[in-house]
Amino acid sequence: MTQGSPLDNPLVISSIDRQYPPVLSTAPPEPKTAAPTKAGFWIRSIAYTLDRIILSAIGLLFFAVGHVGMSMGAYVQTGILSFEDLAAAFIPTYVAMKCMEIAYFTYFHGRTGQTLGKMCCGLKVVNTQGEVISYRRAFLRWAGYILSSLILYLGFLWVAVDRNRQGWHDKVASTYVIKT
Repeated sequence: MTQGSPLDNPLVISSIDRQYPPVLSTAPPEPKTAAPTKAGFWIRSIAYTLDRIILSAIGLLFFAVGHVGMSMGAYVQTGILSFEDLAAAFIPTYVAMKCMEIAYFTYFHGRTGQTLGKMCCGLKVVNTQGEVISYRRAFLRWAGYILSSLILYLGFLWVAVDRNRQGWHDKVASTYVIKT
């Protein structure tokens, strides 16, 4: 006949309970998690402006490096800088900046749900279950920025009047911006 564990015997458990009574915690009870607060128009605007300042600074660097690199050859040959030389520096810079913008928003939203601007403002992008979004959904959300900006940025302004505080880009990607 096999013997079970001493803990299988109710008399032993009762004895353990008498020896080691439960300790009441003096810590306050954990608060029940309420639904996260959705971020409004103004705080989201500030976060987006901060992101744009960061991207513009990077773009200015790209433009300066591209302009200096391309104009050195033209200036050495002719002694003057032409409009074509500036345009030739601007086009690759614009393409590089669009790629940087896509990478910036897709990476940060897909990685942590927060861009640098959202981190500063205490905001986070989440899906409908409250989880950080995937890179695919983050890219879709960025593509939704194009839709939101098409008609006088009405898609961004929509956050101010929508009961769920979603812009068109949020609706396209099924996301919310919450306060952390």
